[in-house]
Amino acid sequence: MLHVQETGVVTNAEVQKLGNVSKATATRYLSELEDEYLEKMGTTGVGTQYKLKGLITVSYFQDTDKKY
Repeated sequence: MLHVQETGVVTNAEVQKLGNVSKATATRYLSELEDEYLEKMGTTGVGTQYKLKGLITVSYFQDTDKKY
């Protein structure tokens, strides 16, 4: 959760790397968090990003370091 708070978004690949977990476990974590805390951006598939619910984020192609 700290990662998504700092960066604005998180992906399954990032959860795998940060948590040293399998793809299935990262998917399960994100699914559980999606119920209350995260919102899926775009469609399901490679590169799907999740943001905190209620957080306004910039486009994937823009600078995500900026705070709006």
